Amino acid sequence: MDQESVATLSEEDFEMPPSAKKYGPDDVAFPQHLIDHSIHPPLYRYPDGTKDPEPSNMSEIRAALREPRPSFALTDDEVSDFHFKYFSAKSIDNALSDLLALVNADDRLAYLSSDSKLHFDNLDDLTDDRLEPAKPCYYQGSRPESLQLDIREDLDALIVPSAYKDLPILPNFFVETELRGCVARCQAIYAGALGARAMHSLRCYGSARPDVYDQKAYTIAATYHGGGLMLFASHIVGPEPGANHEDLCYATTFLDFLPLLGDPEVCRRSVATYRNARDWARRQRKDAIHLANQGFDSRGDVDSMSSEGAMVQAFEAVVDQFHRICDGRPAKRRRAYSPSSDAE
Repeated sequence: MDQESVATLSEEDFEMPPSAKKYGPDDVAFPQHLIDHSIHPPLYRYPDGTKDPEPSNMSEIRAALREPRPSFALTDDEVSDFHFKYFSAKSIDNALSDLLALVNADDRLAYLSSDSKLHFDNLDDLTDDRLEPAKPCYYQGSRPESLQLDIREDLDALIVPSAYKDLPILPNFFVETELRGCVARCQAIYAGALGARAMHSLRCYGSARPDVYDQKAYTIAATYHGGGLMLFASHIVGPEPGANHEDLCYATTFLDFLPLLGDPEVCRRSVATYRNARDWARRQRKDAIHLANQGFDSRGDVDSMSSEGAMVQAFEAVVDQFHRICDGRPAKRRRAYSPSSDAE
């Protein structure tokens, strides 16, 4: 191309084609883009008026949120200090930092988290390759080395959020905050779906029947806005037996609203509920990792589960299914499973 022809090009010549547009939570088209790809907001209603079902373990989750914390103590002065910081915060980042300092003050495993708005750029796109990578304000996951390396490599694009492999994997607990509550909610729906997919993938890997959906939630996402936390559970609504496997969707279920301003006793109850939610999510990760590691270690035992080839085939079908629901996007080729002789 000569110099003259370059000089005559306009900005329109460099515009991204509509098909390549990337959607982020602050985009006005983002909520509908998620819905069009079966990622639903809280209380979503289908055109015929039907609603997404609640998680089948909803009663268990609510009971876990209500559990008393015998050693929990939050003084009136600590509550008052938090209120002062809330009304003095100059940015949402300051507000989030103050919140996390309060609600996670008891957490000896807080290092298994990230509050740097890390790009989840290692995860497969949830839709049709037109989503910007998620950037959760805060998430908790598990230590990479807690899960067998071969499993991490097999499920890399489903459970390892970042190219920084030393960061927490299997994210299933999120806190999102933005100046606009609707944007924070979109972020929570998006992050929650990624967490639900990650947990389902790992539980499939460790299950003797990886094609079965249990309709349970193993992921919680929260939004922080207006001096309070909203808690949501995210889960995959699997197809009915014999139905087309492309009928699955990601459902978001409202759990509770936790006010943090006003009466100190109300604030204490809210902080306790948050900590219960955080600890419940941690237990779900621990159980899924144990199940996957145990299944990996016992694959040589033909009495404990079906043959290795059949199980891997079934698992690969589940992975492929995640891709087939994305408007026909072809599944990625994954390396064949190769048993490790030194797995422990």
